[in-house]
Amino acid sequence: MFNFKKNYFYYFLSIFLFIGLIASFKTGISHDEWHEQKNWEFNKQLVNNFIKGEKENSNFLDKYYGVGFQYISQPLQSLIISINKNNTNISKDGLQYISKHPIIFIFYIISGLFFYKFLNSITKNKNFSYLGTIFYLLYPYLLGHSLFNPKDIPFLTTWLACTYYSCRLLSSYLFKKEVSTKKLAILSLITAFLISIRISGILIFLQYFVTFLIMASLVKFSSKDFFYISKKFLIFIITNVVFIIILYPIFWSNPLELINAINFMSSHHNDVSTLTLGKGMKSKNLDSMYLPIWFLFKLPIIVLIGLLLIPLSEKKIFINDKNKIFFGTILASPLLITFLLIFKGVPLYDELRQVLFLVPLLVLASLTSLYYLLKDKSYLFLIFFIIFFTIENLRMYPYQYTWFNLPSRVVDLSKNFELDYWGVSGKNIAKKINQLKLNKSTCIVVSPIHSTKPFLNKSFDCFKSWSEINTEIKRPFYAVQIGRNLRNSIGYKCEVIHQENTELIFYKKKLIVGNLIKCI
Repeated sequence: MFNFKKNYFYYFLSIFLFIGLIASFKTGISHDEWHEQKNWEFNKQLVNNFIKGEKENSNFLDKYYGVGFQYISQPLQSLIISINKNNTNISKDGLQYISKHPIIFIFYIISGLFFYKFLNSITKNKNFSYLGTIFYLLYPYLLGHSLFNPKDIPFLTTWLACTYYSCRLLSSYLFKKEVSTKKLAILSLITAFLISIRISGILIFLQYFVTFLIMASLVKFSSKDFFYISKKFLIFIITNVVFIIILYPIFWSNPLELINAINFMSSHHNDVSTLTLGKGMKSKNLDSMYLPIWFLFKLPIIVLIGLLLIPLSEKKIFINDKNKIFFGTILASPLLITFLLIFKGVPLYDELRQVLFLVPLLVLASLTSLYYLLKDKSYLFLIFFIIFFTIENLRMYPYQYTWFNLPSRVVDLSKNFELDYWGVSGKNIAKKINQLKLNKSTCIVVSPIHSTKPFLNKSFDCFKSWSEINTEIKRPFYAVQIGRNLRNSIGYKCEVIHQENTELIFYKKKLIVGNLIKCI
């Protein structure tokens, strides 16, 4: 007889992986996927230049963006392309972008495995940890990103891996008074990989410092201990710098470029407006409530409740030193990093996308709090939300990343918040254009073009971006409103001929994610 309690999690993972891989491949192309591919091509050129002894002299604006994830995704991407080379529903360029989606989803699955390990380490309850992980993986907001987001999902997964291994390493020192050099080198490599995905990964050192302080408060150090830790820390830093330079081709010629990269990313060149509670908040002049508002509206209500109840569960959670290290880290790190970002006025945009790596930590902290307060009753809440999330995912696909929690549904979400800012709806709108059987000379206005063009069944002679609309455009022309272009008006007589939308449970209105308009 099979043990349901022991095996259902693995059955779920298998089915979830199978469906997710297919769903990710059928999801539209997001705004930044073109930039990611261009960045990879730029870095390949850097490597060639280095081999030839030539200096990098490009003015490529995104040159400090890392390509760590690309080292893994590109070989697998090529394999997927070769399997689907006869696909006539998408252009060659589009296939290049889409083929990366399954790899992103696999990274999300891996994040779930680390989520389980972390939750089980604190609760010591496998069954609750299984359910908690299913809750996490089905959370529509994160699941939506896992279908296409080439930046933040790999970064989130690697951050969670760094968090787990650093907590394990320091808790082992607490009990054994030694740190494995091999394990330290592995953590160093994973940390470098994190930074190679995005330079803002250096924030992980702030989290490491928090974890170290918690560990240090639980043990008395002798001069011998201090010398030992200093030696291990030096090994970690040296190996980490070496790994970072290896994984970042732009640093090969000049390692000091790392400083320029940090400065560049901390003062982002784009001044993006993100619609937040009906107000367009500019990234370079960000309201201090930006992050709190988005956390309040995007985190599931059960997670918010669990976080609020932490003062009541704290004593029960801190029953041993290991829990103090693990839970203390996931509690303090999001608070400290969020405060730092607000205090320093770091440019942020696209709702929570750039701090997506903090969300699993907040979910972990919340579920831990609920478990220690409610014990067996906490299962019922998880099962309810697992069913609820499943229904929401089926209703919203492929736009789950536009998801909002239950309390937020009292406001008009389409008018008050950023929705499909990455233009994933471009694929489905392209299908509507195909049905119109338009003339080849018809002008299509769309930005970004790569979100829509790969799915069109004919090549139109005239493609214009929104910034190129002028009186010389041949009428009638068709304009695709996706991303932030939903807020743009043209000034000509236009009518909406197709509205792309998605639905939430307990919300009467539809979320408008894109429009196809005809202008005469």
